[in-house]
Amino acid sequence: MILGFSMGLSQRMERALVLLTGLLRPIPTIAWVPALILWMGIGESSKVTVIAVGSFWPVLLSAIQGVRSADPKYIEVARVLEKSTYTMIMKVIIPSALPSIFTGLRVGMGIAWASVVGAELIAASSGIGYMIMYAREVSQPDVMLVGVAAIGLTGLLIDFLLLKLQRRLLKWNPAWAGGS
Repeated sequence: MILGFSMGLSQRMERALVLLTGLLRPIPTIAWVPALILWMGIGESSKVTVIAVGSFWPVLLSAIQGVRSADPKYIEVARVLEKSTYTMIMKVIIPSALPSIFTGLRVGMGIAWASVVGAELIAASSGIGYMIMYAREVSQPDVMLVGVAAIGLTGLLIDFLLLKLQRRLLKWNPAWAGGS
């Protein structure tokens, strides 16, 4: 989010990083899994990195868009009232960006969850993806289906919690307070 805010506030920063982001963003998260396993092993650190990579791009792009979608009238009022840059960011830009950020967080969490399960399907010694692959190998379709259902229910729970947080933080904004 910090990088997204920086890029949204500074065209100079965005120009400096546009080539790097343009090159890395199209790479599917699951394509990073073999390299991450090679560098970090099959443990938790590679899973956490997969989650970070999976959720990074939607959050980054949503933060940039959220900062840029701040109402220019509010920014102008803050300037006329001679508010500091810090106050303008904290009181105008961040509240304006929060709806977009929550959208990015919800999309990012979905991608991150799918990525970590995918990583466990490819190479892991534990986890729900490992359980599904093991159940497939020993012909236990019931266990596989329970694993798939658990993935869906966990994803639903994560999204529900993000929506609850969104409603709480955006209760001042009637368009977003209800969530969707």
